Order: sequence, then C-alpha cells, then structure tokens
Amino acid sequence: MSVPPDRLDASITIRPYSSAVSQDLPDGVPKYKALLQEEDIRSNNMATLLRILCFLGGADIPEIMLSRASSPHKSWGVTGEIEEVTLFGAGFYIDLLADAAETNNTIHSLASHALITKTEGSFQKRGFSVDKKLQLYVVQSTPNPDEWKRDALILVCHTFPRDRDSEPL
Repeated sequence: MSVPPDRLDASITIRPYSSAVSQDLPDGVPKYKALLQEEDIRSNNMATLLRILCFLGGADIPEIMLSRASSPHKSWGVTGEIEEVTLFGAGFYIDLLADAAETNNTIHSLASHALITKTEGSFQKRGFSVDKKLQLYVVQSTPNPDEWKRDALILVCHTFPRDRDSEPL
C-alpha cells in the first residue's frame, strides 16, 4: 500500500500560504518544493515523512514514536479478546513507516538536506524538529490536510499509550 497520488500531488493547493510569513521563507521551502516535483520513491518518502512530522506538530517529535510505528501492539478486539493491531490495520495510509530501515534512511536524508534537525540524547530523548516557518508552509500547502491530521492522530494513538493489561512493560 502506498500513499494515494492525490496526497502527494504538488500541483494541488487547497489553501494558499499565509502572506504573513511569506516574506521570510526558510531555506527548506525550495528543497521541499523540489521533493514534490521529483517522481522517485526516495523523494516521495522524504516529502511524506516531512508532512507527517509537520502534522505531528513539528517540534520535538520523539524518535520512539516513529520506531514503534512499524511494530504491532496488542489491544482489546471487538470480541473481547486480545489481538495484535498494526498501524496499517487502523487505516493508516503511509506504508513508509512499516519499514523501520527505510524510515531511518528517510530521516537521515531529511536531516542531510537540512529539512529536519535531530535532537540527540538517550533513545527515549532523541527526536526531530522542523523549522517553524517550514512547518507552517508544509501544513498550509498540503492538499487534503484533514487526511494528514487524521493520519498523525492515528500514529499517536497507535504509539502511545499501550494497555498495561494486554501488553505489560
């Protein structure tokens, strides 16, 4: 499963970019626009992950959130039994996060293009941030923003918290 084409199409703009911040665009905006014009999977993955990070708030997104996305967790099913639930079984469309190695490669690419900054520290304290103006640009120029908000919420709900009865630490 891959991201539907209408969610990556650079030619679609639902909301114009706010003129209040258009005077001083960060360096990342032209790089982001270039990613949207490319048709290779690496550029699509970078644009997709950058959008998800922006819709997650853009600041101090914990690395553990992205690493947990690829693993199933146990949850109570509709029959009252404990079952494994994957992020993609919950209606999440972005299959990039199913592959931890590809996610890590994409994070490295975003950082090397200065589209995100990495916060160093212990595993649970490492994270990612997006320049606030770049985040605002990405969010405002993204087609179908409600779908991206929904995906960001599904990712958060899948990642945190886990049920201590069905999945003890």
